[in-house]
Amino acid sequence: NLSPLAVLLPPVLLLTSAIAGAYASLALPAFSLRFDGLIGTLVTQPLKTFRLIDLATLLMTSAAPDDFPPVTATLVAILIATVLIAPLLWTAHLIPLWSLPLTRSSQRKLLIACERLYAWSLIDVFILTVVTGIHQLPQYAIFMIGNECDAIDPLLPYFADQLAGGVGKCLRLVPSFHEGCFVLLVACVLNITTGLYITHVGRQAVGW
Repeated sequence: NLSPLAVLLPPVLLLTSAIAGAYASLALPAFSLRFDGLIGTLVTQPLKTFRLIDLATLLMTSAAPDDFPPVTATLVAILIATVLIAPLLWTAHLIPLWSLPLTRSSQRKLLIACERLYAWSLIDVFILTVVTGIHQLPQYAIFMIGNECDAIDPLLPYFADQLAGGVGKCLRLVPSFHEGCFVLLVACVLNITTGLYITHVGRQAVGW
């Protein structure tokens, strides 16, 4: 028979490791964008690497000063609340729900809090949105350029050797994913599966 510690400890370790990994991933290189072709030759930095935490910073700095207070500040606040705060609070409520000897009334209250916090925890939506959005950026870039390069496109292949990436086009945008995205993806899977298992056990314990 397993000891109580052997039963209680693994989910707690999984939760704490997952949330720690999720926070650490925000500071790791997550994705890069390489600009090939004529535009890549003209820009000063054809290869740009971003961290996930940079997205909030870019959101704040890209807005005009008069637009920041009502609109952008709300978006940044929602991003911070759903991606940074809610997952941490959800984990902080799951651990005592799993590991502490609680009365049925306390279990119910904690379980309700866990379910509400999980509803606001959108870190999984965040990473899927980032991966999907970055993957679609090349098509979006081509759409934004439209027919602006039509006049010079026939000439660019002759100068391909002198253009960034050896690409004889106006622009080719090449996205790449790095460890930040992969660490966050694994952390999300561990955190969510462990959390849902604890919630399921908690619901059975209170008779829901």
